[in-house]
Amino acid sequence: MTVPAVQTEARVPVQALAACAQACLDRIGTAAVAAVDLVVPVPSAPSGLGQVVTTSQWFALAPPTARAAFEVSLDVGVDSPAVQAHSLLERLQRLHTAPFAFHHVRESEVEDDRAATVDDLWFTPARSRTVVGGSCPQWSLEAAGWSAALVLEVARELGSAGMVRLQVTRGDIRLAR
Repeated sequence: MTVPAVQTEARVPVQALAACAQACLDRIGTAAVAAVDLVVPVPSAPSGLGQVVTTSQWFALAPPTARAAFEVSLDVGVDSPAVQAHSLLERLQRLHTAPFAFHHVRESEVEDDRAATVDDLWFTPARSRTVVGGSCPQWSLEAAGWSAALVLEVARELGSAGMVRLQVTRGDIRLAR
């Protein structure tokens, strides 16, 4: 008897990468992090969206005065279908992600940034760039990682796969790409 393989929900470990970066920074002192830039492989397996959504509630403990604006920039390479910006925002807004909120989305110009990216994995120009803006309970690596993970998993649910570049920035900061 042959038992077929069952694909389980598996998230891309964006939150774990952010937590690891935070632990490293904590060991060397205090750091003011303005942005998180990641290049991650996105498998075509079922999305881990449910796992990401259920972890957002612990952020509700942050004081209301710590709220911060953020933007998540999602670049997909030529080997992945473009993300439909408005579908991405609609799906993010329908999820129960309080205390995080997603307010706006825009498609942005894609420049050939291969020379500026020091990462052997990002070897192709971006096919499309989608920028999602919102607010979070506090600006931290954990909050940036959670925001990036949620946007990535929704994009994955909408068909994105392959190499993806994510950049999460504070809403009041604009970085050169």
